[in-house]
Amino acid sequence: FISMGAPVPVPSDTFQVLTNLNASKAILISANTTSPVSFLNIQNGQLIGPVRPLNLEDKPARAAALSPDGSKLLVVAGANPGVLFVIDLNTETLAPSGRIQVPLEPRDLVVSADSRLAFVLSIGTPNTLSVVDLATSIVVSQQAVARVSGSMAISLSPAGSVYVTSQYALIEFNPLAPYLERARSGLVTQPGKLYFSPDGRYALAKNILGNGSSVIALDLATKNADYPAGIQVSSAPITTPGSNIPLQVDELAVISNTMAIAYVAAVPKMYLVQ
Repeated sequence: FISMGAPVPVPSDTFQVLTNLNASKAILISANTTSPVSFLNIQNGQLIGPVRPLNLEDKPARAAALSPDGSKLLVVAGANPGVLFVIDLNTETLAPSGRIQVPLEPRDLVVSADSRLAFVLSIGTPNTLSVVDLATSIVVSQQAVARVSGSMAISLSPAGSVYVTSQYALIEFNPLAPYLERARSGLVTQPGKLYFSPDGRYALAKNILGNGSSVIALDLATKNADYPAGIQVSSAPITTPGSNIPLQVDELAVISNTMAIAYVAAVPKMYLVQ
């Protein structure tokens, strides 16, 4: 059953909510310059206030990710240069050497499965993929993300491959040094962040471009000379009755190798995608 606890005020412009590994702590990520990161305790299924804010040099957060080992929260913020902040989840403070400069304006990031590397995607001239060694706090690689337009997102597959998506492009980067681009497939859509099937073969994404579809499916295991990074195998519009205009998907959650749930805030409704 579902029960609702008492509401807890949170910082304005909160856009992401995470929890630590044992679900004892909620982590709020915000574009608020005063409280870009905030912490709340979770006890017996209830949020327990007050909120504990953490200021990051008055910089609004752009994106955040947890290290898979559960020890760190990584947040990108700022611009020219940007900053990768590494936060100790136990102390809720900046980790030693936890302020790492990254180029341009960081917008998205992922953390490797072994919690050793952070891949940070920045927009600018040129768009850049930075690889940060979290043990040494050193940027060990910077690769240009060439020939892209529109917004970009970065995703890490269950197999460990790093993907950058943008308008008409699916780009695969090697997750090992020297972290070079190794394949690129042209698309007719603009996939956002990828949501992978548990076996890692398929990925779903919202179609930011909205040209005829709301959700697209990619087969990352089927590759050929024309589509070396994988191919788009299907797409589906989500529409309201009486309209043929695809709705913009806000969130996707994969629940099996063949099914996912799409949430559309404009309606608002959830849809089963299979």
